[in-house]
Amino acid sequence: MAKRTLTTFISRRQKIVPAFLCIVALLFGCAATHPPVKAQNTVVTGTSMGCGVGGGSLYQSFLASQPRISAIALQLRAGGRFPAKGFTTTVRLRQESPQGKVTAETSATVAGPVTTGKLLDVTFQLPHEVTVQAGQRWMIEWITPKEGDGVLTWMMSSGDPYAGGQAYGCAGNAMSADDFVFQVRPLN
Repeated sequence: MAKRTLTTFISRRQKIVPAFLCIVALLFGCAATHPPVKAQNTVVTGTSMGCGVGGGSLYQSFLASQPRISAIALQLRAGGRFPAKGFTTTVRLRQESPQGKVTAETSATVAGPVTTGKLLDVTFQLPHEVTVQAGQRWMIEWITPKEGDGVLTWMMSSGDPYAGGQAYGCAGNAMSADDFVFQVRPLN
């Protein structure tokens, strides 16, 4: 009988210890066991968007997953009027919304000539590292070419593949079923 009681005690203990550890993890946060989703959408479809002649801005919100941001990468598509000499394009990092405070602005030059339709991974190094809180909402603003969509457009994907953010069109309208292709990077 004593052996049976000891077996019962060990069996209960084996069930209690994992449950206790789960409760401790919940009390002290699950960040160590469940890291935040990376701030990126790398799902590419054949769709891209610009704001036409005269230019404008497109936006993609994201939730910060690292303590610092030093670069933003966008996947852009070259149009039939991409200049042979290359093209300089600009992004801004905004707080929370398309109207949020601009925290950083930077430009990157895409060397030409480029084949029409070529997908370009363009990295924008921020002029200074931006310190953020994990889970804080930020906004990427891409300034579209005033020359129109024939120069560059921003690749997108449908089906809302990045649940941590939202794409916004040229008029600042939310596009709930789409996300632009982007990546937020810490200091390398």
